[in-house]
Amino acid sequence: MNTRLHIGLTTATPGWQLLLDQIGVDWSVCTTNDLSPERYSAVIVSSRLSSANRAAVLDYTRLGGALIDCANILSRPTNRAYTRTLFPEPSDPLFGDIPLIDIYGIISTDRRSPLLHGLVSIEEQGTGIAARLGLNIDRLMTDTRSRRKQFYAPSGMFPNETVALVSKGTVRILLTRLLKEVHFRRGLPFVHRRFFPVDMPNVFCFRIDSD
Repeated sequence: MNTRLHIGLTTATPGWQLLLDQIGVDWSVCTTNDLSPERYSAVIVSSRLSSANRAAVLDYTRLGGALIDCANILSRPTNRAYTRTLFPEPSDPLFGDIPLIDIYGIISTDRRSPLLHGLVSIEEQGTGIAARLGLNIDRLMTDTRSRRKQFYAPSGMFPNETVALVSKGTVRILLTRLLKEVHFRRGLPFVHRRFFPVDMPNVFCFRIDSD
């Protein structure tokens, strides 16, 4: 049976809807009575589940599905701590090339995982793939705080600007990379809408500072 390239989300919140629409994937809110690896190429658990729903999601994973667990339904031992900024290590095999992530909030980590200092872990579950992501995506994507930050420049002058407190763009890169990885481990392509209009190779943006 062919697998539909479609992502299931257990609970749709404003932050999750915004993020998945920005990435441009085909997604919908899933119900546990129709979970199957053929129907959903990946399932994201975005909030706590009842015992019955948790069992259904774990069964989906063991039968060959791909799970991204943001509610620790896998019951892995984790450490919770306030984190201001997460610095990816260049040696990280999956996220070593992404920019630093300003979080200014609580994250949960699994010290056994080498991915993003334990923020992400990936393991096999039966014939499927289970990934854990220790971020509160809804809180991060709907955060409206701002602050003045410095930015790297070769001149060493480090210009500064008042910008969003949370690195939402890097959160998008992180989740895109994780979705791509779990699809590839299932032997499936990762498909999303084109980021640029029509057949344009890229987009150029500029702004004028009035001060």
